[in-house]
Amino acid sequence: MDTIPNQAGCDSILTINLSITTIDTTVTQNGYSLSANDSTASYQWLDCNNSFAIIQGETQQNFSPNIDGTYAVELTKNNCVDTTTCFIISGIGIDEVDKKPSIYPNPSNGKFIVTIKEHSSVSIINTLGAIVYQGVFNSGTHSFDVSYLYSGVYFMNVRSQDKTHRFTIVIQ
Repeated sequence: MDTIPNQAGCDSILTINLSITTIDTTVTQNGYSLSANDSTASYQWLDCNNSFAIIQGETQQNFSPNIDGTYAVELTKNNCVDTTTCFIISGIGIDEVDKKPSIYPNPSNGKFIVTIKEHSSVSIINTLGAIVYQGVFNSGTHSFDVSYLYSGVYFMNVRSQDKTHRFTIVIQ
């Protein structure tokens, strides 16, 4: 409550009812599915790899993307809006019989995520044929930071015991 006198010396008493809206911006990831933990908000799922573009039709609390990517959800509650951090989803649709690795985001600033299905050697080669990066990795998801390389096109070879997979990667 607040008392405010006017020009004539009369007091006006104001009562202010203040409500503070809190939005739970945590998300639970279970395999390839994401779930906003705030069950009382409105939802709009976003594509973090595409400048937080709206994913049409994805307005439910739970979201199961059909392609690998990085996703967040915009939550709206009592006219307040907040956005969660981005979550990486990888490995969607990969048949375990197929040992093909995946790489994303591509293009990137030199920071890549590579999912390798079996023990492999990884090399990055510039357009002149020079090896600019080499490493050996077990199966799993690995982060590569080659942001020290010049912007341009490179080739990434992921060589397992019986196959070599070649990717074209772009560093911006």
